[in-house]
Amino acid sequence: MAETILLAEDEPAVRALVSEILEGLGYRVIAAGNGSDALAQVDAAGPIDLLVTDVIMPLVGGLEPAERLVAEWPELRVLFMSCFTQKRVFDRASLPRGRDFLPKPFSPGELEQRVRKLLDAPPA
Repeated sequence: MAETILLAEDEPAVRALVSEILEGLGYRVIAAGNGSDALAQVDAAGPIDLLVTDVIMPLVGGLEPAERLVAEWPELRVLFMSCFTQKRVFDRASLPRGRDFLPKPFSPGELEQRVRKLLDAPPA
């Protein structure tokens, strides 16, 4: 069974491209246009292996669904994305184990490496 990734990205072109890359790598992708939509989608889809989310989105950004989903599934891995620097978004240099940050723009290879690294990491 393919690993399931919940993707929350408000830019339709970026969401479509990231979905296409991840599906091409064999992952099952559930795509959402914002954090609120992501939470609704996961409620219908069930457990996920990884949340890939833009940090800054209209309505509900990526931090809220990450917090709620990690509270429900503590071992859930999260890959945050943003065109802002990690330090600017999180106001600290490092993230807890099981979390990573990918600055935009990124290459398909960078996305693939970060996703695989998180999915293969030991539980937090």
